[in-house]
Amino acid sequence: LRACARCGAAAASLAIEALARALASGNRRRDALVQQCLSGGEDSMLKQLLSFVGDEGSEDGAADDADAQVVRALAVDAVRLLAADGAFAEDVRAKLAQSEAWAAHGGSDLALHLPAAARAESGG
Repeated sequence: LRACARCGAAAASLAIEALARALASGNRRRDALVQQCLSGGEDSMLKQLLSFVGDEGSEDGAADDADAQVVRALAVDAVRLLAADGAFAEDVRAKLAQSEAWAAHGGSDLALHLPAAARAESGG
């Protein structure tokens, strides 16, 4: 996730989406994955992505803003999945309670962060 986040919004989006799919409640190894995320600092990385601002120095500020909103929305979704009921839910929730970024974005509706084109394609 860290390496992908350094490569820009597209790579970060794909990595977060892959993590979110792996954190689904149907995954029998979900608790082990959450534990690995906590011990590897991925929860902190996701919280940093909540403040993602896009590619610096780009000439297309509107596209960068839209990309940042998508990364932020996906990060919110992944953090919610990390905090879902399971063996390490209380640990995740305790860390989230201390996060200013989560306080600012955690209660947000995921669809509100997505650009209009993405909402239209998903039927939202």
